[in-house]
Amino acid sequence: MTVLNAGRALIQAVKRDALADVRACTARLLTFPDARETNPPMKMAMAKAAYMGHANSLRHLMASLPRSHWQGASGPWNPVVLPGPWNPLLDLTPRWDHIPKEWRAAAMSDLVVDRAAAGGVPDVIQALLDAGLAVDHEVDRVGTPLGIAIINRKLELIRFLLAKGADPNGMYWVPPITFLHMAAELGSTTIMELLLDHGAVVQGTAALEGAARVGSIEAAQLLLERGADVNAVLRYDMCDHDGDIIGTALHVAVRHDQEAMVEFLLRRGAKQDSDLLDGDRATVKALAAEKGNPRILHLLQQHET
Repeated sequence: MTVLNAGRALIQAVKRDALADVRACTARLLTFPDARETNPPMKMAMAKAAYMGHANSLRHLMASLPRSHWQGASGPWNPVVLPGPWNPLLDLTPRWDHIPKEWRAAAMSDLVVDRAAAGGVPDVIQALLDAGLAVDHEVDRVGTPLGIAIINRKLELIRFLLAKGADPNGMYWVPPITFLHMAAELGSTTIMELLLDHGAVVQGTAALEGAARVGSIEAAQLLLERGADVNAVLRYDMCDHDGDIIGTALHVAVRHDQEAMVEFLLRRGAKQDSDLLDGDRATVKALAAEKGNPRILHLLQQHET
């Protein structure tokens, strides 16, 4: 029996959620002494269990992982996976050639948490919380479990995390937008209402940009009802520079040819004033003229004051 075969057998057992087989395969894999070889399949098995909602298998895998195999002080959900020898002067990135190709995703430090949140099963997240995971744990360059659940529209997990005290005002790494902004961009008023009812802030989040860009009138309506300013000049708040400025929601709707949204915003009082500029210092009228959409040009002319 090789590490490769033992690891494959473990992952297959996890897929079946056959706990007795998971126990036997875990014990067999951990008889191999080198953690550099056994940690990648252990981590892939945890990630598979997390994504498929197999909480009991995940609990056993985490309980079986020796403390010396953890990644720093993170926890048993994160077996350390180290790159092979590499020369920073010659190689742009660390080398992972020593890990079988099917397991190289284990190089992602927070793979198990990411897969758990994407899978959307509360029992799996509870297993991680019981193991010491913080509810607002930051998955490297992604966001918190709540943010990942929102992207994947996992309503049951979103409710669970918010009930556990997850921050509804969290932000994504890229693009640098709030969870409410993402929910508006998804056009999900259900997710938006969950966030708002748990304390999500509307003002200053540019969430209206998300609704305007995709043309979700329902999302825009909800944001306006909850206090969004239809004429606010929105920005990403990344830097003090014109390139950080998005413009008004009307700018966004015009830019993305969202005709119904343009009409909705105009009826809700959106202005075309010359002092309302986007990051290119363009007014709504100038942007519309550049885009040349006749329907939008006509709507703007109808609502000129």
